[in-house]
Parts: sequence; C-alpha cells; structure tokens
Amino acid sequence: MILYGCNPQIIPDSPRPANSKVPAASDFSKAMAKIHKETETALEEATGQMKWELEEVLDSKMRKIRSKRGQPATTVVDYFVKWKGWTREHNSWVAESDMGNTEEAIANYEKKVAIRNKTVARLHLGKITTPKSHSPLAFFIDHKYKNGDFLYLAQ
Repeated sequence: MILYGCNPQIIPDSPRPANSKVPAASDFSKAMAKIHKETETALEEATGQMKWELEEVLDSKMRKIRSKRGQPATTVVDYFVKWKGWTREHNSWVAESDMGNTEEAIANYEKKVAIRNKTVARLHLGKITTPKSHSPLAFFIDHKYKNGDFLYLAQ
C-alpha cells in the first residue's frame, strides 16, 4: 500500500479510515446532490417569478423554415419587441408562436404599419421646378401635408 502526499491518514484503497475527518466519497456525493437539487429548485422558482411583459411591437419579418425533402417550406413571422421596464438593448426577436397572449400588441403594430404604408403610397415625388435665377436645390429641410398637397422647405 502506497501513501500519497503528506497526509498518511488518507489511504486510497480504504473507504475511510476510522480516525480520519475527511468524508467518504459517498457522503460527498450525497452532499453535492443535495446542493445541486436545492440550487436547481431555487433557479426554477426564480425563473417562474421573472416575468417579461411586452410593451410594444417594433418590427416584424417573415422567414422560411426549410423542411424535409419534398415537403413545402413553412413561413414563420418573427416580431421585434420592446419589453416593459427594460432598455432597448434588451429588445429581441420573438417568433409568433412564442408570443402567447399578445394579440392586442400585434394588432396595434399591424394598424401602425397599415397607416405608414398608406402615407408612403400617398407620397408623390414629382419634379420640383425652381426659377432659373435660383441655384439648384441642395437638400430638403422639412415637408408638410396641407390642403391635399405637399409643401417642401428646401435649401
């Protein structure tokens, strides 16, 4: 029998010497299993208490998920969401299937997109005529929609 290290009381072949204060391997395993179980339950409780409340849907995108050969690809909608009480660094893309009860926020976003699309479709970028005495336009500073027509402030 070979004694390892400076402590002659610990012998690798024996489960635990009678005069040793070092716990046996089985006792250590039981203690670690207990600690692991306690930590795991505490983490599960903390995860259950952490709530992510959706504040606003900011953007959406559609993507195709490839399926098995011969099967048609499925289209999935992802939404870029702002979480309530969190900064913009925490904004994230969430699949529509993972959104839960957020029909109202999605409806608000769809309405906002419809209004934006109507506005863009209504814009008419015609040729703006300038008198010959003026220099050419450098850029637009501002614009307004008034009486069914667009007014531009240019420099």
